[in-house]
Amino acid sequence: MKEKSEQAKLSYKLSRIMQFCLILLAIYSFYKGEFVEGASCLFGFFLTLLPMLLTRELKIVLPWELIFLIVLTLLLHLMGFVLNFYRLPGWDVITHFTSSILIALLSFTIVMILDRYVASIKLNRLSIAFLTVFFTLACGVFWELGEFAHDFLTKGTQQVGYLDTISDLIVDLIGGAFIAIVGTAYIGFPIEKTRELIEKLNVGHLLQKEGSEGGKTKKTDWQSLFSRLVPAFILIAGVYFFIKRDYVWGSLALASVLFSFSPMVIKKHFIFLPGELSLMFFLFLGLHLSAGIITSALQLESITRFVSSGMVATFGLIGVVVLDRYSSSIKINPDVIPFFIIMFVLAAGAALKIGEFVYLNYFGFTNPTNHDLMIDFLYDFVAGMIIAIPGTLYLKYMPDKKFVK
Repeated sequence: MKEKSEQAKLSYKLSRIMQFCLILLAIYSFYKGEFVEGASCLFGFFLTLLPMLLTRELKIVLPWELIFLIVLTLLLHLMGFVLNFYRLPGWDVITHFTSSILIALLSFTIVMILDRYVASIKLNRLSIAFLTVFFTLACGVFWELGEFAHDFLTKGTQQVGYLDTISDLIVDLIGGAFIAIVGTAYIGFPIEKTRELIEKLNVGHLLQKEGSEGGKTKKTDWQSLFSRLVPAFILIAGVYFFIKRDYVWGSLALASVLFSFSPMVIKKHFIFLPGELSLMFFLFLGLHLSAGIITSALQLESITRFVSSGMVATFGLIGVVVLDRYSSSIKINPDVIPFFIIMFVLAAGAALKIGEFVYLNYFGFTNPTNHDLMIDFLYDFVAGMIIAIPGTLYLKYMPDKKFVK
């Protein structure tokens, strides 16, 4: 205990030294006439004061390790920004890994606070690990968008290129996974509580809330017809692409035909999605392949990107609705749905881009530009906002909608 107290005192002194360094960096930047850099240093300094404000105003005491990591991360980034240390080999990887670990720790801490102290939320280890990685990736995308906005407004060079951004996202994924594995390994749930959580946080009909009665939502004829037409259209689109020897889109079309049966599989084994959500699923799936044909003919790639983002956002909406409807331990306030959906879309978008990077390099295709990557993330953000609005209204004004088989 005494050794831990000594470590806390040392961390406190080092944090104060690093805060003083931030002030010196700000003075140096203003002296050179670099006002944006100076303002960034001052902003970073005030961010380091947040833990103290939380303690004084809200009585929230953050662990000293977390406070030290916050100050260290800000100092490393601002040194790279002001002193141009990003030119040094490996500096960007080091700074981004520390920020990834910091974001992952903050995400893990928030999730654990919700699990321990919010009566309506009880999570098992797998859920805690998933949410930790989920929030870390989403925050990483926000970070990259912030760098992109900074470069756009100041003509700076925070983002070197596509490979740099993808490397940052991979580091985010590694940092989030590392904290998720280490954190959940030492949670130490009592076995009785763990079993209870696993029983409550299953899927489908196992998650039906107490007192609710299962019931099927019958599809109307036009919804059923639409559900059959979309796979047929996608199959025709696949044949079209193979005739043009566009094997990538052809393979995607065939995979999408199989994917279009997922609501049927979900219905058979887990839950019955209501007509409006199934319709939204098929609509975006059909539009995605339609956009592929239009892209092939007219080079309108933005349509494909935005529709892809809309489909991912729809999955986020479905996931939020299912958790809200069937988990007896999770009740989601409709007002925070936009936050969850946007975070889901950005995290899923980052994971897809990492997968795309591996795919393109494995088969020897050309990587897209960093500008295209950032535009894709902006599409994800906008699509998440658009889908979040009807999602919020859906949960607010249709609270008794039945999904269970």
